[in-house]
Amino acid sequence: MYTLEKAIIEYLRLSRPAFTSNHPHVPLIFSSAAISLASRMWVDGTGAEPWPGVYYIALIGPPGSMKSGFVRAYLKLFDPSVIKQLARGSPEAVVIDLDEKRHGYLWYDELSEITERLNSYLGPLIPTLNAAYYLVTISQARTKKENSVFIPMGEYFMHVYFCGTPGDWGTMEKFASGGFVRRTLVIPVSGEPPFFKKDHRDPSIRDHILKLRSRIRHILRVLTSFDVEVILPDYPELGEELKRCPIDIEKKIMVHEYTQKIIAARILGNLITFDLTEDITKVGVRELVRVIERNSIRVGVDVRVDHVASDSAILKIFVPEDVGAENQDGTLDAFLPPHYEYLTFKQLLETIKPVSSAPTPELTKNLERINNWIKSSGKVVVSRTKFVQEIFNSNNVNAYKPTIEALIDAGYIKAVDYIYRGRTVQYIVLDPKAKVCANCIHFRTDECPLLKDVIDPRERVLVVPPWKSACEKFELEEVLEPEEVRE
Repeated sequence: MYTLEKAIIEYLRLSRPAFTSNHPHVPLIFSSAAISLASRMWVDGTGAEPWPGVYYIALIGPPGSMKSGFVRAYLKLFDPSVIKQLARGSPEAVVIDLDEKRHGYLWYDELSEITERLNSYLGPLIPTLNAAYYLVTISQARTKKENSVFIPMGEYFMHVYFCGTPGDWGTMEKFASGGFVRRTLVIPVSGEPPFFKKDHRDPSIRDHILKLRSRIRHILRVLTSFDVEVILPDYPELGEELKRCPIDIEKKIMVHEYTQKIIAARILGNLITFDLTEDITKVGVRELVRVIERNSIRVGVDVRVDHVASDSAILKIFVPEDVGAENQDGTLDAFLPPHYEYLTFKQLLETIKPVSSAPTPELTKNLERINNWIKSSGKVVVSRTKFVQEIFNSNNVNAYKPTIEALIDAGYIKAVDYIYRGRTVQYIVLDPKAKVCANCIHFRTDECPLLKDVIDPRERVLVVPPWKSACEKFELEEVLEPEEVRE
């Protein structure tokens, strides 16, 4: 016997084993997303009012980390006749297509499709994504009356999935700061394809994957006829632990919301059971409601059916605090273990953490460029302009700015100011351990012997250029090693 949650997780793990072995908690998150999207779920949690189970998920990692392949396997679970992929062209095309389809998802398998055009014609897409996260009214007035669009609040349901590199997401954060970016569940990913190696040697596993997918797809199709609201209890212990987490407030809000969305979807996903050998096509709306009601009694969840017909159902699911707390025969304890809400919270925190302490391939490539420059020129301090043009070899601001900031944040390089021809310009120290003034703990402080009796701030900057060779009082500024910074 499968629960819907277990079936989706097993399908995703078998479909993309190389990816999911590196990211074991990601299938759980996407399982919850699928259930929320299909059922158009609303969550009455610890917020001021219920909010929609809308998921914005970004898988962020280097090229070749199999993120797009994983999302493609996930999207195969949806019947395109009822849960549709929305057009991702211009902002106008997105809104027009959403007005026509009303229930579906956007998927950007290459974030660069957006980031390279956000400062031009794709700019109006940002307000649309901000509005769609909360399912508020979306309108688009056009010159021609027939092209005007008005989508009322709550009369549509959509998810958005992104795949891209860290640089792409950094650009997205700058262009679309606030709004949907703050509410996007960003999952760092890594890894590489298993070159010249099959996922499975046993051909029967592929047949099993197809059986799982066909049954999951049918149940998700039936769920599109449901209207589901999940009422959760308070989780004060999760709140206290979240307060202690060393993450910024915006990420805490995101964890607060998605933990409850995932919990709500897990409840519904584990109330739906089926046998892999049964004729799933016989399960319609009424039959699925009966399955949910029967399992709710076993697991101790209060399900209230406000309406049920052959083509629609309205359910409210009241979740007690102790679901899965007792290990009794006949419960769904294998899938809702004791303290499952705490485990869900911890798994989410674990998933959004950086996946590896090793430099990304992009950083590694640029560190090699820096080392080669130092070996060939002997210079460890260069202007930012020279760094971009001759070392980074790029004039694409969207590409080089996030990379430079990543190198600085990781402690591989540092940036300092200098006054050149009357204006302040930035210089890059390529080796933070080199014996130059910029790396001294006394750099431009009163302890610097070169600044004795120098009062004027501009004069102090000119007297001690960052590239000046260290004096006898040189003391290396104490900085964390890159490995320590990442920890």
